[in-house]
Amino acid sequence: MLQVALKEVTWTKDIFESSVNMPNLRTFTGKGRAFLRLVMIQKKSHILFSDLVERLDKVRSLYEPHAILFSEEAHIISGLLVGINVIDCNLCLKESDLDNLPQVVQLCRYLRDGNYLEAATPPRSPQPGSTGDSYQHVIEQKSYVEEINERLKLDYDLTEKKSRMFQEENELLSKEIISIKAALEEVSSERDCLRQRCDDSEQSFQRRIEIEKADIAAERETYEASRSGLNELYLVEINERLKWVECNT
Repeated sequence: MLQVALKEVTWTKDIFESSVNMPNLRTFTGKGRAFLRLVMIQKKSHILFSDLVERLDKVRSLYEPHAILFSEEAHIISGLLVGINVIDCNLCLKESDLDNLPQVVQLCRYLRDGNYLEAATPPRSPQPGSTGDSYQHVIEQKSYVEEINERLKLDYDLTEKKSRMFQEENELLSKEIISIKAALEEVSSERDCLRQRCDDSEQSFQRRIEIEKADIAAERETYEASRSGLNELYLVEINERLKWVECNT
């Protein structure tokens, strides 16, 4: 019923998954009881009831027409459930057998004997042995409270140790982060220096190439000029020889 009614409610998804995935619960009734207990632990019972009231169309077939959920007092009940939030519910769900609990809750032990509409009867006079019994009951309650206090103290000491350990780990991580940042800055500065050197060497190499090209061009011009001069001298000498041969013949 809750799964059908609260399918679109986002905050109940995690609680549904937690109650469904409990290994010791096998029936839908036990899982529903676990869901209600988890809602009480998170102090959201009034929100759950108000969400059910807002989505009556989805669960109308599951209730009788005279159910209190369809009455005008339903919104008042959701407001009254806010008072339960003052109680810190610390319920153990792992070891409890929620599948085999009685379907009907007997409230006789919580009610006063007789008709509550009748006038209150005067208290009975204490019996001779009742004082010792009450004193023994107080002693048992005191020992129980002391045991709870010792458990809470042990839990507090364990939590404090864990907190110190986490603080030390946090400090170590902070130091590691600072050292990593310093190393990154050093590596980035070295990268910038290497990049600057690479740019400078590339520029010097380009200048050398340009100088070499200029020298090669000058040498080529000189070679061509000297070659043309030698060709002219060679032609002059050939012409002189031809003239000499003609004169001798």
